[in-house]
Amino acid sequence: MSATPAPSKKPGSKDPVRRYIYTAAFVVALAGVVFGVSALSSPKPTSAPAPSGLAEVPQADPYDVDAVQSLVASGETTKALEMLRARLVKVPSDLEALKLIKSITDARTPPNASTPSITPTGTVTPGADDPFLKPIADLATLLPSAAPGYVLGSPVKSETDASVPIDSDQSGAVFSRILASVHDRGSATGAQKFVTDVSRSAYPQDAAEFSYRGIPVYFGTNGQNSATAAFVRGRYVFEVIITAAGSSPAELRPIAEDVILLFPNTME
Repeated sequence: MSATPAPSKKPGSKDPVRRYIYTAAFVVALAGVVFGVSALSSPKPTSAPAPSGLAEVPQADPYDVDAVQSLVASGETTKALEMLRARLVKVPSDLEALKLIKSITDARTPPNASTPSITPTGTVTPGADDPFLKPIADLATLLPSAAPGYVLGSPVKSETDASVPIDSDQSGAVFSRILASVHDRGSATGAQKFVTDVSRSAYPQDAAEFSYRGIPVYFGTNGQNSATAAFVRGRYVFEVIITAAGSSPAELRPIAEDVILLFPNTME
């Protein structure tokens, strides 16, 4: 008995199992394409930093008005002034810092500071071995040689006087020009006479006194547009004259205090 031949498949027909395999492979391939396109077009998520176990402490702002006022309220005016003056060295045009410094220094100034004595209880009479009683070959070496936050000009000198202009390195400063000078008056008496007859007479208003390395410094204004700060060391007068730029000359005292510190502390 002959075997019955298997029925022939119609053209174009497929086995159900093979059709499933083809379909599944197509779906997998399509999913791969979609995923690849999505990965290329979507931004990568920002990974959160790994926890260190310690909360990050923000760095304190070197100049913060609230911090300054808190220091003043707690009586730490010296620290407050240091913070404000550091700010002024970087930004001489900061009027807010200037006003805060003035308010602090005014509160610390004794009632009789309007007519200060340039010779306080602590005597400033130089000893016989004071190097500042000796003449110096180059007077310009007693001028500021560096001025962070400012721009030094070229010094001008003679046998008895030397000076150097100082400008701000930023626009909008509260002063238009500073002139730092050294005057050789031959003796301590002659130097003191210069401060009395020139500094105090030409700049009698807003008179006050502050200290440079324990040495009294006279500060005063002409009441119009300029201020001075001057002190005596041996036979020499160290002087700063500041011209205001649209502000009251009394507000220039913090600048005067900063610039005074630029004078060298030793003879060279």
